[in-house]
Amino acid sequence: MAAEQAAAPEKVTLDDLYRYLAEERKTREETTKEWNENIAKERKTREEAAKEWDKKMAEERQAREKAAKERDEEMAKSRKEWDKKMGDLGNRLGDVVEYTFVPDAVMRKFAELGYEIETAARDYTITGADRHSIAEVDILLQDGDTVILVEIKTKLTKAHIDEHVQRMQKVRATKRFEGKALIGAAAGAVVSGETKAYALQQGMYVLEQTGETIQIVPRDRSFVPRKW
Repeated sequence: MAAEQAAAPEKVTLDDLYRYLAEERKTREETTKEWNENIAKERKTREEAAKEWDKKMAEERQAREKAAKERDEEMAKSRKEWDKKMGDLGNRLGDVVEYTFVPDAVMRKFAELGYEIETAARDYTITGADRHSIAEVDILLQDGDTVILVEIKTKLTKAHIDEHVQRMQKVRATKRFEGKALIGAAAGAVVSGETKAYALQQGMYVLEQTGETIQIVPRDRSFVPRKW
């Protein structure tokens, strides 16, 4: 009879319940604490990784900026050296042009067209009534009442022709050559066919360099130059 009777369940007291709840709360708090610690470690790891990445990016950016600066400095140095070489070349070419288009040589070319040049001047300054400069003329030739004003350029362009037309108009407005016939001429070491045709349309003679000599265009004496 005794064997058939089930064992009586252990009686749970209120203290047991409080103890269970306390242990459960402690377990949760420890779990939460551990979780928070893991989250903090992970956040710290991410922050350190981000900081390391930012540092790496900053170093790379600094390296790129340094390389770009060095490249710009090198390009500026090369450009300066190139400009100097081109300037020196331009000066030498200008010297050659000035040597070629000397007044005597230009005067001889106009003599071939029948002009009897009496005077020739280089770098002639024309002033107005107030003694201020009106125009600078590379070469001035005079044949009695005819005055020829020659503009010289290394590479003659249409713009230079237009400038010389304006120069001729300014000179015409002065009293210095009152009663004189003004004739324009343009000279260049390099003269394109288009520029040459444009100058002739304006009624100007053209002198161009051919090797170490010069020739005047047109060589046909039937050409009637414009007289300002």
